[in-house]
Amino acid sequence: VVSLRGNSGVKVLINGKPSALADNNALQGIPASNIDKVEIMTNPSAKYEAEGSAGIINIILKDAGAKSWGGQVSASVGIPVDYRLNASYSHSNEKWTYFGNAGLRYSNYISVGEAERISQLPGGVQILRENLDQDRNDKAGNAFGGFDFRPTENTTLSASYSYYHQTNDDLATINYKYSDGNENLQQDWLQTYDYLEPENYNQIEVTWAQTFNREGTKLLVLFQNDFWDNDEQELTIVSESFPTTAEAFQLRTRDIESSNDYLLQSDYEQKLGEFGKLELGVRGETRIISSDYLAEIKEEGAFEVYRDLENLVDYHERIGAVYAQYAFEKDKWGVQVGLRSEYTNVKVEDTQAETKDINKSYNWVFPSSTVSYKFSENLNASLGYSKRIQRPRFWQLNPFGGISNPNELRFGNADLDPSYRDLIELKVLFKTDRLTISPQLAVHYIDGFYDTQVLQDSNGLVTYLPINLDQERILNAGLIVSYEPFKSWQINGEFNAAEFKQRGFYEGVDFGNSFQTYNLELGVRGKLPKDIRMQLNFYYYGGQRYLQSYRDPYYGINGGLSRKFLEDRLQVSLNVRNLFALSVYRGGATLPTFTNSYERQWQGQRIGLTVAWDIGADVRARRARGSIR
Repeated sequence: VVSLRGNSGVKVLINGKPSALADNNALQGIPASNIDKVEIMTNPSAKYEAEGSAGIINIILKDAGAKSWGGQVSASVGIPVDYRLNASYSHSNEKWTYFGNAGLRYSNYISVGEAERISQLPGGVQILRENLDQDRNDKAGNAFGGFDFRPTENTTLSASYSYYHQTNDDLATINYKYSDGNENLQQDWLQTYDYLEPENYNQIEVTWAQTFNREGTKLLVLFQNDFWDNDEQELTIVSESFPTTAEAFQLRTRDIESSNDYLLQSDYEQKLGEFGKLELGVRGETRIISSDYLAEIKEEGAFEVYRDLENLVDYHERIGAVYAQYAFEKDKWGVQVGLRSEYTNVKVEDTQAETKDINKSYNWVFPSSTVSYKFSENLNASLGYSKRIQRPRFWQLNPFGGISNPNELRFGNADLDPSYRDLIELKVLFKTDRLTISPQLAVHYIDGFYDTQVLQDSNGLVTYLPINLDQERILNAGLIVSYEPFKSWQINGEFNAAEFKQRGFYEGVDFGNSFQTYNLELGVRGKLPKDIRMQLNFYYYGGQRYLQSYRDPYYGINGGLSRKFLEDRLQVSLNVRNLFALSVYRGGATLPTFTNSYERQWQGQRIGLTVAWDIGADVRARRARGSIR
């Protein structure tokens, strides 16, 4: 999960624009070699869409550069099985630039886990122990192509098409042992879980960029159409080995989802006087997401609908926005103020007769402001404020969340509202040739924050439902340090400490809660003998304790080595993720009727070897733009 300062409400952009891959947790569709840099904006200005309560991560992709033609071919192998092949190419002349890339990926992942739940049921104490072994397989392919056309020196027309396909094919076996309070075995089940999900992501993008004779005056018009579909299928077969030996039941589900998103926006900027700049913009977006799902159970030879889980849901979202922003910078002072207004209409149509349709509209104003002061060439500080929104994801709204475990059900809440965040942030930056130090302080107020209601029925079935609660306050203190002890070596560190305070009631239950946590990241990179470059990173994410659930700390190590050959045209890289398989997720829940704990390793140690060959007359230069690769 992508997060900033422990907050997962992050909006991910690619080249400053939204992406179907980022919105659907499919960023693996972007080859790492295509990424130029990553911008982190914890306090974005009014110019950016207001989505993302934790801030914005903007992934900047490499451009074609000045050379007339070029490209790259790369191939990777890994342990466990991981095969990747990518190729990119671009060609430029005075008026045209053509660019494209394509790739294939075949990856296996191994997951293991265990859990224990102790329940106080009407019939007495029940102890449930689970053991999981899962093999996950991804088959993926991507293609991207487009052009830039420059009819005049001041005008550029760009168009591109992106396609990404992925098939998730997972197989798991889970053993369930049910015992009474005296540890006497009552039932022993073995579940075989087969999951298949083919996915297709598409994006069409057209951009018109115009500069004017007046210095600093620009106009950008963007049209974007994202559309995707997937067909999620689950088959669960549960057999019993004690007290009898027979097939207990079968569960099968199917959820056919699709989305179509249209975006049109325009941004204008011009200089005002010698030291000022004015920016104006307008944005319109419409999105339709559909989910057609069915869950069935087979107990006595025939399948029938399971727990009335049969439905067709259509989610309609329309967003209109305008913004104005003014920036002024002179001598030691810098000021930026902005105002953004966003109108949103959300409609959820549900075919279930007992579920009423949802139709909500809300119009909010999102101000932002930043004041900066330069004390010296080495020291500056800034104080900023912004208001942002976190709209619920479709998986939080969709009533059906799949059935991977017959002992629990996850539902969506179509009546979920957005949450709103107010952030005040102070940053100080001290920088010399070798040392950079940046302490930071921030306070967040999040109204209508998201939590999860956990309930258990008299048969032991546990259900999960996302809900809104009143307010969450987060106090955050951070420190970023970068030091170059000598040429070609750099040591980086980032520390964040946070205090969470939450309040709110839901169905008579007080969810008031508070906890403290901290995160730590350490990294070192440098140049070894024989022109070998190395990088090693350690991360630690502290635990979180909510009213009904908790997550223990987890940590891990990633690293890599690389070297270039043949006048820097050939690069060989060796990387390792989750070194020694240290990263393990642990947590649990505490409720009036049960307590549970779990331990899960989503993937063990992964080692990869990549060989990349640059094509062209000079150094590497290729086009790798767009939102879906």
